[in-house]
Amino acid sequence: MPDNKYLSYLQESKEEDDIKKAIRQTKSEYKRKRNSIKKKINDARVKYSQYTGTVGHTVAKEIIGTFETELVNLQDVFTKKLASLYSRLKVIRSKRSVKTLAIASIILASYELYDVYIKKYKEQCSKKKGFDKILCYRRARLKALEQRIIYLKKSMNAECAKTKDLTKCKIRISNEIEKLTKKVEKYRELI
Repeated sequence: MPDNKYLSYLQESKEEDDIKKAIRQTKSEYKRKRNSIKKKINDARVKYSQYTGTVGHTVAKEIIGTFETELVNLQDVFTKKLASLYSRLKVIRSKRSVKTLAIASIILASYELYDVYIKKYKEQCSKKKGFDKILCYRRARLKALEQRIIYLKKSMNAECAKTKDLTKCKIRISNEIEKLTKKVEKYRELI
């Protein structure tokens, strides 16, 4: 029987390593593609800067808007991909302990709230064009992150009381709130 536990632990560790590797690869692929699109935007701005005040200026704005839309779509695809990988990683880690399962469920529930909030704004933002669309998505993410933080703060007291290790639960959720707060600050700078 102890051998089975050890084998399952090894398997979970391998899965965790594979997911971490996939996360690293996904992030580097996203950065590469994002930089490529940003280069296209900058090249288009330079190329069409001479057309200010003419018909070509309108064409230039449309071309740049197309690239910006491509950038927003890229962000959406990679956000979903990373969220899926991170949730799989959290599930694997939570299998190791019942205590962490309760904590992980609180954090995953907060992510679900975030996801629902983003979906509400997706339709509103899809009607906008260019930089307004990017700002709309950033504002939506900012509001969704703030709602996630509020949920985690409420859950920290109510849900952590149900776990075996109250202190560990509160520390873990506090760390998650701290990470989200940094993201909120980053989005506030971008708006």
